[in-house]
Amino acid sequence: MDELGLLIATDAQLDAELSSMCELLDAFSSDSSVIDQVMEDFSSPRKRKAVPDDQVRAKNKFQYRQRQEILHLRDDV
Repeated sequence: MDELGLLIATDAQLDAELSSMCELLDAFSSDSSVIDQVMEDFSSPRKRKAVPDDQVRAKNKFQYRQRQEILHLRDDV
């Protein structure tokens, strides 16, 4: 129980900073429209950028050919 006193700060500057933080939080809690907008922005899922099919196919063809070449070289060794 004696160690509990070490965990609780009694510094005047810390108390002032904590009071300032509480004032900021109180100001935001009274402005619910801002909070509602922020919460709405974070609750909606992010959309992924659509990749054109041609790019995907080209990448897959390249990877396929690359893999086939590696397998062929492995067989040669």
